[in-house]
Amino acid sequence: AKLCLDDDSSVLQVRQYDDALTVRAVAATADVLGVTVEDALRVFGGFFAEYMMRTGHSRMLASLGDTLEAFMRNMNHLHFVLERGFRASTFPYFEISEACSCGELGATCADGICCSQFSLAYFSVRGALLAPVVEGVLPMIARILHGEHVTMTPVSPKPGFTAAWVVRTERESLMVGNSVVVISRLTTNSKVPTVLETGTKGRVVRVDEKGDYAILFEGFETAKWVSRNDSRHLRLADEATRSQSPSSGPCVDFWMLHQALFQMGCCSTSSVLEEPAPETVPAAQGARGDTLPLEDMIGGLSMST
Repeated sequence: AKLCLDDDSSVLQVRQYDDALTVRAVAATADVLGVTVEDALRVFGGFFAEYMMRTGHSRMLASLGDTLEAFMRNMNHLHFVLERGFRASTFPYFEISEACSCGELGATCADGICCSQFSLAYFSVRGALLAPVVEGVLPMIARILHGEHVTMTPVSPKPGFTAAWVVRTERESLMVGNSVVVISRLTTNSKVPTVLETGTKGRVVRVDEKGDYAILFEGFETAKWVSRNDSRHLRLADEATRSQSPSSGPCVDFWMLHQALFQMGCCSTSSVLEEPAPETVPAAQGARGDTLPLEDMIGGLSMST
């Protein structure tokens, strides 16, 4: 079997797996589906982000930032906290350059689209092997949490890192008549500032020449001004509803993937669990900056894609 296992129960347990076993499972799945390992990892990254949102971690993830850039600036801290509970885990490290403008670095709004751009560098002891997972996780997180569309353009990493991207986010600007929902606590830009809590609903009644919004929120007799830069705290009402739906966005049916693996003989459901021999599971460790070849991680698995 391509996974070097006699029993599929070992890959259905909620526990930490050896890197080589995890990668062989992804490679075998990609082989069955007729896609590249990189594409399979991107799909898995998107599924993982959506799975985290649906299984009680949405508030924790939302607390990391109101934009994707802010979210990623807090990612290393999150990994540090997780490492305290999962001592055997080795998490990647991210570095963000100073946010630059759409075309350079920073944020701007034009033609009904608000966009921002930043550079993201990635380091992992596994080399660039799992970098495609990042390309799947970030767009899904940005769509669900921030209502942003993400484009990640690979660039050459600087010394000490294994992968890098220029990350561009885009979000539609609001128009008069749009119904909106506050998705994170917001202080208005009116003469008398008002704090609006998450879940407050309103309707855009005016957009001034600077792109700031006058919004009539429920429970208030007059409209409150919200600056264009603070619009990240708002979401169109229908988008907010969709993002809370368990069925929103693309979702991988892992039961079907498991059945496909079983049919091709990669898994057996009848024998007693036997852990793979140590020599069949190559260590996924390397010095800082080392890049481990995909073939070494997969253990020589022949692939048709």
